[in-house]
This record gives sequence, structure tokens and C-alpha cells, in this order.
Amino acid sequence: MNGLLLMGALLCLAAGCIVLFESIAAMMSVGEIVFKASSPVDLLGSAAFSWIDWIPMLWMQNLLNYIITRPAWLLVLSVGILCLLLSGFRNR
Repeated sequence: MNGLLLMGALLCLAAGCIVLFESIAAMMSVGEIVFKASSPVDLLGSAAFSWIDWIPMLWMQNLLNYIITRPAWLLVLSVGILCLLLSGFRNR
């Protein structure tokens, strides 16, 4: 088992743990069950990503703003799947 395969499997497992944790947190609220996915901006704050505004290319700013506002579990799962794919191509 190479490093990329292990990293991909661990990242996919971590994404599942994030979804499980957020699901349990949604069920603990009183009344309706409301699933709220946390994004990196929610977790780290908008000040951590203020460097994006200094990038001179507008399309790059828009792309990075789009990425950091996606749910954290989706980003972790995407990187995990990318690692699994790269591991598969590397072994051929």
C-alpha cells in the first residue's frame, strides 16, 4: 500500500467522520433536524482567507472563494478521491 492510497483512504474516512459529527449535532438540536455543513470559512474565520483578496487575477479569486465556501466534508472527500485516483494512475 503506497502513501497516496493510504492518504486517500484516510481522507475519505475523515470526510465520513465529519458528516457523522455534523449529523449528530443536527439531531441534538431541539425541534426540527437541521443539517448545517461547516465550510472552512466557518471553521477558521474570514480573516484567515483575507489573502485571497490580494491575488491580482479575478478569476483566481472567484475560484478560491468558491472552494472555501463549500462544505468542509466535501473538500476533504474530494482531496481523498483525488489521492485515490492518483494512486491508481501511479501504480500502472
